[in-house]
Amino acid sequence: MYLVFYELGLGLVREGGTVGFITPSSWLRSDSGSLLRNHLVQSHGVRKIIDCGEHQIFPEVTTYTAIAVIEKCGKTEYIPVERYDGLTVADGGSVMLDKENPSKHWWIAPTDDDKDRMLTLAEHGTPLVEIADIHVGIQTLADGVFIRPVAEADANQPQSTRRLLESSPAYGSHLPCRTNEGTIMLERWILRPIVKASVLKEGQDRVQRAIIFPYDNKGKLLRESYIANNAPAAYEWLLSHKDRLLSRDKGRFDPARWYAFGRHASITSSFGPKILTSGMNRHPNFQLCPDPDATFYSGYCVKPKPGIDPKKLLAALNSDDMDFFIRHTSRPYQGGWMSYAKSFIKDFPVPQSVLE
Repeated sequence: MYLVFYELGLGLVREGGTVGFITPSSWLRSDSGSLLRNHLVQSHGVRKIIDCGEHQIFPEVTTYTAIAVIEKCGKTEYIPVERYDGLTVADGGSVMLDKENPSKHWWIAPTDDDKDRMLTLAEHGTPLVEIADIHVGIQTLADGVFIRPVAEADANQPQSTRRLLESSPAYGSHLPCRTNEGTIMLERWILRPIVKASVLKEGQDRVQRAIIFPYDNKGKLLRESYIANNAPAAYEWLLSHKDRLLSRDKGRFDPARWYAFGRHASITSSFGPKILTSGMNRHPNFQLCPDPDATFYSGYCVKPKPGIDPKKLLAALNSDDMDFFIRHTSRPYQGGWMSYAKSFIKDFPVPQSVLE
């Protein structure tokens, strides 16, 4: 919403007048800010940007801010950037601006050496999105209802959640899952193994989880009556949380689909061989999914296209080049954390050696 105020402010001042705003800094890097970046360069003069980075300006409010100073109807030859380090403001260089397509690159200001490295990466690499599909994980908007830890069966419990979902003499057609109130037995056929991408380390996650999956193999929502008749235990569990499920989307959730996931995205694309990463990391943390038959949540997956070696791609994604790329293009957070959202990793230049 704050983007609208740039248009309003520039509309109120005379030609040659100046507008200065302190706003969230996400528009400097996000896809949603590309139209504003394009408009400012094509129609106005961007005189200065002060990027506050991870430093907090407003007491008791966590927000990442920047100041933009814009001259109405001026020309933008280059964009000087200053950086606030928590105490002072210092010169931060200038934005690498593509005048023909100013929204093509995010408005960042690397040093001269970093500019050379960035250009070298771009010249000798292929954007990740061209050699792999990138998807967000399952979004139920009520993970505590749909996703439950699998209870330990016995000392000989299989290591794979997928194997736990297969029929076993110990529990027959049901699987024990933990809740705050104790253990419940849920029907195996309506469960799928699920991995939490944000806690994966070295390809391992000590918690085994299952998700109630009220869809068929094509991603079509099963009829409520079918679930009630064929998975009564899972249905009763969902029914006991119906009020919570209906409260999603600020109470505007479709009552007829109350037992569906909050978002339909990735219901089918989240399965299969994939590389997982959290949406936020201090350093690259891409991991091969330990179970290709599992779905995932709380992160993103990278699915190499045919002909791309997953192990080679994994090495590139965990490289110093990725760390460098993210630190110069992504959104910073406190404590050295960086965003690894799709909008930031999709343009990472994958080296030619991965394609060979």
